[in-house]
Amino acid sequence: TKKGEISKIKIDTNDSSRKYWNVALTRARNRMVLFRSYGIKDLQTGDVRKMILRHFLNPTKTRNDDDAPSIFMDEPIPVVKSTKCALSDALESQGYRVCKQGGKVWPRALCVDSPTTEKGSTTCALVLVENAGESEEDWSAAEDHQQSLQGAGRSCLRVDFLTLALNFESALQDVLAFLHESGLPAPHIKPLATATTQPCGKRGADEDSSTVSSNG
Repeated sequence: TKKGEISKIKIDTNDSSRKYWNVALTRARNRMVLFRSYGIKDLQTGDVRKMILRHFLNPTKTRNDDDAPSIFMDEPIPVVKSTKCALSDALESQGYRVCKQGGKVWPRALCVDSPTTEKGSTTCALVLVENAGESEEDWSAAEDHQQSLQGAGRSCLRVDFLTLALNFESALQDVLAFLHESGLPAPHIKPLATATTQPCGKRGADEDSSTVSSNG
């Protein structure tokens, strides 16, 4: 909302107030984030969110703590890269063909296609792993780019990095459902193997250096 616009909104339910709220929310809908706050004492023992909160409350202690979860430790291959690599491996195990980068179409996105289509086909779906430390400007650019691509008929999905890292199997099922709904020709489906966020062989070292690393 613009400066001073909030002061025009009365705390009542008349038609005028509804109109002001409508205008304000319509202008803000592309920038709106809904969230619920809670403290570390509100969480039960063993809840993974406690480990995440402890990391950000005292990052130095977490890095030096032998009991700290490995996802937040300094590793040779950044956790963002290994998580993205695990997603790529899991999709390939399902029969999809995966390119590590969306190239000029959507930088940093995975380009997922069916082996039944020709390489370089514009029917491929694009999957971007985000919220891994990028700036607000980069996040906004990715959102605008997605809307433009979808307007041109491309299938795009943005996957939250932390959800993928902490609840991989559930996030993977969402990605598979998206690929099915995108209209890609169905590949030869293989049994879904248990995926991990460990570096995936030689490909971990080959990953494009432009992959975003977490800033915490």
